[in-house]
Amino acid sequence: MTPSVRLIRHAESTANAGLPSKSPASTPLSELGRQQAVAIRIPEPTLIVVSGYIRTSQTAEPTIARYPHVPVEVWPVEEFTFLNPAKYVNTTQEQRTPAVLAYLARNDPEYRDGGAAESFYDLLSRASETLDRLKLERYKGAAVFSHARFIQALRWIEEGRAGTPRDFLSWVDDHPVPNASITSLCRRLVPRGWILGPPELTRT
Repeated sequence: MTPSVRLIRHAESTANAGLPSKSPASTPLSELGRQQAVAIRIPEPTLIVVSGYIRTSQTAEPTIARYPHVPVEVWPVEEFTFLNPAKYVNTTQEQRTPAVLAYLARNDPEYRDGGAAESFYDLLSRASETLDRLKLERYKGAAVFSHARFIQALRWIEEGRAGTPRDFLSWVDDHPVPNASITSLCRRLVPRGWILGPPELTRT
């Protein structure tokens, strides 16, 4: 099957490397992440999409430079941020663990932690709208630079899964999307429908 859309998780960020981050949107790539971004190789896309988070635009920079005539757009394909970023400025992922565990214990799909945080239902709505958009013929051949939980939210919806935030995040942990990996959205003829393939590190 020829991919209709390629979903690329951002390369390693400083937060992924264990360093403190000021906010989800402003977290940059690590030095390793910059190397991973340069190593990404995909066929020429018809459109390059990034989220509003700097680590996706930094990951896309080498691809944009390689195909300078390809249009670039910012879509709402940012990461699932269920904690209020204003509460956790300059903290590491490890330091946020108690807050994550509290969120999981609450397990409320409608809960919003305030500020720029979104609920689980907000995430699913955003992902559903994005998935419908990506299936339109005019976006065939697009390359979307996004985030692990958002890419898995697309898969969760496409596979007809249901459950609570705790179910989703546990499933995401069991099905990791590596940094700089590529997940292909393909149209199947037999059986008819769409399929998201496994994330692959397709670098040369």
